[in-house]
Amino acid sequence: MSKKENKNLRRVPPEAKIIGRNLRDLRMERNLSRREVAAILDVSFQQLQKYESGQNRFPLDKLYVMKGYCDVTYERFFEGFGLGHFSNGESLPKRDQEAYAIYMKLIRLKDNALKKKIYRVVSILIA
Repeated sequence: MSKKENKNLRRVPPEAKIIGRNLRDLRMERNLSRREVAAILDVSFQQLQKYESGQNRFPLDKLYVMKGYCDVTYERFFEGFGLGHFSNGESLPKRDQEAYAIYMKLIRLKDNALKKKIYRVVSILIA
């Protein structure tokens, strides 16, 4: 195998950035430091930075550990896949992307009473 072929095999896919961003967002939502998460995942601080920036793929076994620690679904790590584009490659309008991002934050709320209140406020504002 040539060096060029080997380098292409190691290339990190663009989806790694989405997973990394979701990992970072989850860490921040839980008010966890990078050092704390690195210890939970049994990796170095620098390695966690590479996962969060999308420079390295986030391994499935580490995803499983983080999923369990934060008590979230696997889908939480894949939010945003396909967001911003129609199947034909055209971009969604920015306002639709923003609305979707807000929706995703709302559905992650665990307080159902708060969700209902927010829904009522939004319903009044857009009526």
